[in-house]
Amino acid sequence: MASKEIFGRKPKLREKRDIPLVTNDGVLNIPKVSKVDNGASYSCIVRSPSGEMAKRSFELHVVEAPQLEEILLPTDLQEGQIVQIHCNLKSGDSPVYYSWLKDGKKIPTHLKIAERSLEVFSVLIIKNVSLDHCGTYTCVAANHVAKVNRTVNLYIKVAPKWSEEPQNSSLLLGRGGHISCSANGYPQPQTHWLKKDIVSDTWRPVLEVAGGGVLSLSNGSLIFDSVALSDAGLYTCHVENGVGEALSKTVWISVNKPVTFDIISRNMTAKLGQHVTIECQAKGDDPIRMMWTRNGKPINPLTQRVKISEAKTEDGMTSILELLQTETSDGALYACRAGNPFGADVYSVHLTILVKILAHGPEPKPPAPPSDLSVDSIKSRSVKLSWRDMTRSLAQFYSLQISGSQRLSWNNARVINITRLEEIRHSIEVEDLLPATSYTARVAGGNQADLSHFSTPVRFTTTEEAPSSPPLGVQLEQTESPGELRVRWLPPPADTHNGLIIGYRLKAVPQLTGIKETEETSDKTIKTASLYAKQETVVTGLLKGVRYAVSVAAFNSAGSGPFSVPLFQDTREGAPEEGPSSVECGGVTSTALRVSWQPIPPHKQAGALIGYTVLYAAQGRQWLNSTSLVTELRLQGLYKFTNYTVKVAGFSNYGLGPFSFPIVCSTLQDAPEEGPSSVECGGVTSTALRVSWQPIPPHKQAGALIGYTVLYAAQGRQWLNSTSLVTELRLQGLYKFTNYTVKVAGFSNYGLGPFSFPIVCSTLQDVPEAPAEIKLLAQSSTTLLVSWKRPRQPNGRLMHYTVYCKPTANNDGPQAIRVDVQSTVEAYEKSQTLELKGLMEGRQYDVWVTASTAVGEGPESRRVTNTPSQRGIDQSLSGNYTCLAKNLYGSDSVVFTVKVLPLPDPPTLRATPYKDYILVEWDEIRSFGNDSFGFGISYNLTWRENDGLWQEAWPVTRENRLPGVQSHTLAGLKCGTKYSIRVTATDSVGTSAPAHIDVTTLGGAPVSPPSTDWLWSNATHIYIQLSGWDDSGCDVTRWEVDYRLLGSNLWQRAENKAPMDLNLGWSYIEGHYQAPPLRSMPTSYAVGSLAPANWYQLRVTAINDAGTASTVYTYATKTLDGEEIGPPSELFDLNMLVIVCSSILLVICLMAFFCILFRRHRQNYTSQYRHSIADEVKSRNESVASQSEHKERYAHAPRIYTSPVHNRKAGKNEMFEISPYAEFALGFRTFDHVENQDLPSRLPSRPRFDTETSFQTRSESDDSDSTSKATVTAVPR
Repeated sequence: MASKEIFGRKPKLREKRDIPLVTNDGVLNIPKVSKVDNGASYSCIVRSPSGEMAKRSFELHVVEAPQLEEILLPTDLQEGQIVQIHCNLKSGDSPVYYSWLKDGKKIPTHLKIAERSLEVFSVLIIKNVSLDHCGTYTCVAANHVAKVNRTVNLYIKVAPKWSEEPQNSSLLLGRGGHISCSANGYPQPQTHWLKKDIVSDTWRPVLEVAGGGVLSLSNGSLIFDSVALSDAGLYTCHVENGVGEALSKTVWISVNKPVTFDIISRNMTAKLGQHVTIECQAKGDDPIRMMWTRNGKPINPLTQRVKISEAKTEDGMTSILELLQTETSDGALYACRAGNPFGADVYSVHLTILVKILAHGPEPKPPAPPSDLSVDSIKSRSVKLSWRDMTRSLAQFYSLQISGSQRLSWNNARVINITRLEEIRHSIEVEDLLPATSYTARVAGGNQADLSHFSTPVRFTTTEEAPSSPPLGVQLEQTESPGELRVRWLPPPADTHNGLIIGYRLKAVPQLTGIKETEETSDKTIKTASLYAKQETVVTGLLKGVRYAVSVAAFNSAGSGPFSVPLFQDTREGAPEEGPSSVECGGVTSTALRVSWQPIPPHKQAGALIGYTVLYAAQGRQWLNSTSLVTELRLQGLYKFTNYTVKVAGFSNYGLGPFSFPIVCSTLQDAPEEGPSSVECGGVTSTALRVSWQPIPPHKQAGALIGYTVLYAAQGRQWLNSTSLVTELRLQGLYKFTNYTVKVAGFSNYGLGPFSFPIVCSTLQDVPEAPAEIKLLAQSSTTLLVSWKRPRQPNGRLMHYTVYCKPTANNDGPQAIRVDVQSTVEAYEKSQTLELKGLMEGRQYDVWVTASTAVGEGPESRRVTNTPSQRGIDQSLSGNYTCLAKNLYGSDSVVFTVKVLPLPDPPTLRATPYKDYILVEWDEIRSFGNDSFGFGISYNLTWRENDGLWQEAWPVTRENRLPGVQSHTLAGLKCGTKYSIRVTATDSVGTSAPAHIDVTTLGGAPVSPPSTDWLWSNATHIYIQLSGWDDSGCDVTRWEVDYRLLGSNLWQRAENKAPMDLNLGWSYIEGHYQAPPLRSMPTSYAVGSLAPANWYQLRVTAINDAGTASTVYTYATKTLDGEEIGPPSELFDLNMLVIVCSSILLVICLMAFFCILFRRHRQNYTSQYRHSIADEVKSRNESVASQSEHKERYAHAPRIYTSPVHNRKAGKNEMFEISPYAEFALGFRTFDHVENQDLPSRLPSRPRFDTETSFQTRSESDDSDSTSKATVTAVPR
């Protein structure tokens, strides 16, 4: 791998973070890869310590991950419509694969959703959208490098439909109740329950009529915490969501009372033979059925000594069991079972029969008193007591006394008789006590004799129970702040405290329709320090401008008591507390949106709502606002097919409320609003154009852009159009090399947008058609005049015409004459002419013309034929011409004076070349009487280098060296270079044919020395003395030295190690002083860093304006001791020497053979020509010989070149002059040196030159000029 050193300015580096890094183990890390790096080539080169190298190259291909556009859906979709979900690819490399998910899972097949995918988009088609199709749809796009997705929520507007229709229901008194009323739809339907008020015979919200015991859940269900009789009546469930018709159903709710007993059990004691009556009072709705059992077995009044009677009461039924005469066996557990269709209950009575002792037996004794009376458990309204008695106790029953007075008194004590059981420990649960009350209890045993003494009393206090009465004297009033109420009240009656009152609960329920009690109910707890003082508090955080029902309840450690009767009061008004709901937005036109919303619920309006403010903004733009007094607004003057963010807020006299959640909607599509930008057009072929443009910005497309329409027209022709789906189009079948006006517009389903600014471009050039209207006229016996017009379809810029001429009966190739297109021809000069001279008189010629552009030569024109003859116009035709016209009535004549004016003759040129300039001279031309028109003769001089472009040159001031002679110096030319010069003369008649001459400036290519005399060396350098090279009169501009070891194939460029010798002195050259050169060339060249005692080959190249001289020399470096080494063995190889000598001899023989053939052919061809001018040549040679003694004087003089003389044909009164078609040959020999003279071994410091000059005639058709060509050959002396 070649190494390079860069000096000077450092190249611009990439950012440090983007520079690829190579680790020690050969890993290439590219921190950031972009699309610009696509196609970048990298090479990994590994070198071993021994110098071996391995290389592997690779190309980096960058694949761009896909990017998806945002998926947009209309917001006003309804059930049954057709929905298309488009997933468009914004960028990314193909191939891209698409897939869809619904709610994160594969789309079920039963939904019948069709999927269509192409290279740049994928679409889901739902032909009949329903509520089942609602959900989240995800478009997944993946290529070979990445996977991306976009998600959109599909929701449609569906009118409410019953999912659970309410039915007539029956609720049980005192128990919980549930009435269902639910519907499906989108937006989620809202459910409102109404109840018919019996008093006012109007429908009112349930929460307002039923109070706090009823809840309305979000799913539409109506919940009763504890059913009361007042809950019965007519109810209506109203469901609506703003789509379609609302649902409504009226049902009857009845309240039924199940069977209940106020007391569920009791104990009774009766004496033997006594009449006993047991009463059972059941409460509930009819029909009630009752049944008695004794120790669990049904009692049959027909077979036993019992009587059962039943009677209806206002609230139920009463059944009476009578035992006519009790017996010992009547002592048992009696149960009264009552039931109706709504429930059942049991009432139990434990009956004990006391037996008397016969009179003739011993007198009975009272039993001993029970012992160990204790309290087992205490409740708020019951207590469980137990005591101990002896096994052989005489007690047949026990009498329990409970007293609740603060002062112990047994007179009003409650007495309970308990039948003795065969147990040591007896227990009983005493009910119907008062909560939080102190009691004293004692027990005594009894038999038919008497009661025993009472046991030791025990004291106990029942636990607390929630207060059983609400607070008294509740008062309610407004405060000065919105959303606040002040409440005052007194504690409940003392006997209903059921414990110590800790505090109070306040419940403020807004009286609003369709609002659940739990949603906006304010519940506040207040602890009190004074048990009987008046209480007061302020309830905050309420809805503004809303009517509230406020109730108060007391609570103790056991719980909260009942709430007081609600009091109603309105809070003060304020700004709305929340924004409108169910905000919907949809496009009406391409510049208008319709926004609608559900009104703010009354309980959130905080008073009298005045109207609504709608804020809307396009993406990236500022917010705009508009107001509406209703729940709908039409926004006008919007951008077409643009997404707008919309939010709505209500306002009142107290300010602006919060805004709704922003939603996004779009205006409808329309035709694009502006045309494509950066339209570019360029020719692809001669009949095709490529048009490209930048796409219309998305916010100006006004919809889904389908494609583009391209209008194009050539000048003066009608417009044509073509369409494209991409931002590029190739227009075919156009006119060649024609300007087209092109403009582009986008279109959609809604029309065509505005066109872009028109641009003009041209198809490429092609070969032209054939020239038109070719004509051929005979001008003289040896001249034909051909004229033609431009091709009807030039198909490009015409460069030149080619005129072909050949004898009709000749099979040789035609003569081709190139005619440059005249750029100065006026528009009305449609034809171009050319004179074909030097033809044979009386011979027929075929002529045709072709036209050429930069692409090539076109087809031939029609061939025309004519024969040269003397029918031209000359001065002899000058004179007076009379036109006579006559008829029966007379005659008349007119005289025309015709004067034939000749064109000026071509000037006679003479050119004197020098090293870097040429002196051009020509004789002034006679006007031949044309000066009578008052016009002089002007001259035009043009020149060119070799076959380059013609350049016009005219001096600022004329150089008149001799009278009647014009001259001009062409300066700043190159040394030893061929130049062509032509001059034309112009007078009032026209322009002459150009006089042409070819001149070569003095000097030649450098000449290398044939030997190594100009080289010398030491151990590490080889020095070259550059003065040994002859510059042939042209300064050497550059030296190049390459070297290599003898036998090696690799050349190396050598740097000059020798110091520069700046010659800053002036020099005297060719009779005048010249300033020192700005950059001096070296006088010697040193090749360094060579190995001692080795043979090298040096290739020395000298370059100047005239050419290049390159020679290879074999030279050796010396040893370190300065001794020379012997020649290489290869040079003395006998076989190689024989082969080289044989090859050289063969080449010399072949060259000699061809030279002899060429000289003989040339002598035969020019023999006649030489005889015709032999005398002239002889005289000129004699003149040259006579002046041989002055050879030193003219040795360095420049050669003079002369153009052929164009003499005018003699008129009537003129003498005959030399024909312009006469041919001459002038030869000059060098004065001093003979041919092939050996060159001196050392060239002088200023080289001398001799010139051999020869002239040859040139056809007038060459380069459309009639000139003679001069050739100069420079030979160094």
